Amino acid sequence: MLFTMFSMLGPWATNAVFAGSGVAGKISDYDSTVNFLGSEVIKYKGQVLYLPEKPGNDREFGFTGFFVRAESNDTNVYRPNDKYYTSYGAVAGKYFKVLDIVPHPDAAKGDIFFGSKCFLKLQEKDSSAIVYYEYNFMNEFSFPFFDIGFVEKQKKMNMGNYFVYPDTVLKSLAEKTDPVTGKPVSFRTGDTWKCVDVVIPVSSHSLSLVIQNTLGEKTTIPQGCRNYTLVQELTYKKKYGIPTFNRLLRGDLYPGMTKEMVKLSVGEPYQVNGKLTHGTDRKKEEWLYYTGKTLMFDNDVLIEMKDTQPN
Repeated sequence: MLFTMFSMLGPWATNAVFAGSGVAGKISDYDSTVNFLGSEVIKYKGQVLYLPEKPGNDREFGFTGFFVRAESNDTNVYRPNDKYYTSYGAVAGKYFKVLDIVPHPDAAKGDIFFGSKCFLKLQEKDSSAIVYYEYNFMNEFSFPFFDIGFVEKQKKMNMGNYFVYPDTVLKSLAEKTDPVTGKPVSFRTGDTWKCVDVVIPVSSHSLSLVIQNTLGEKTTIPQGCRNYTLVQELTYKKKYGIPTFNRLLRGDLYPGMTKEMVKLSVGEPYQVNGKLTHGTDRKKEEWLYYTGKTLMFDNDVLIEMKDTQPN
């Protein structure tokens, strides 16, 4: 499959019930807008986590962090492969109920963390097997799961809604071909896209929206990408006029733009350096972007643009 479609989860999308295990838990009340909870790990208790599949060339390495007991040593790996990682097929594409948050064996009395680590006690849906996952609240990128409550929230928030995306976002982050037809997708400035599903593409391992344009073509784009609702689109068209708003969607930059226009065009800077002009109340600001652009403002007005490399 090109991606996991959560519309195919059936009852697992709203209730977690482990056949034959006697363990059941509702996840519909899970109210997190984030997938990774950091140090608030206790909130995972009772939730259902899904471990998505990997691209084919990554599967031989399996997964790290899974153990038979709440310890982290090589003799304790859960269902190891020949490299002593957890075998890919043992956990990939499976659902796990979080039964408990287990303190790290080396944690101080009364604490759950040793450094930034503790363990999630998990029960696998199909086999009812118990497995422990070493959780690091300082490393979001090492967390391999998706909380089904979070996914369901994203579905409710996005499916059926219409968005307009900046050209730069679509061209750099959206899939270039329709995942169903395999045909190239048309990207036209100002086109309206409807969210028709929320998925996890195997190739990217990130929660993504399936969006459809007015031609019926579909593409996937990571959830959270910069976009505008239809209400926002109408507001900006009324404020700036259609030609100017289309320029902003294309990512144009030119002297005389306001800070709001710049943010609409190229997004937020990663760093802002500002200072008051000596003897006046005028403020000069320098906005830095990861693309290497440096923008200079005099109060609210863009006065200069440079192409540089960030430190």
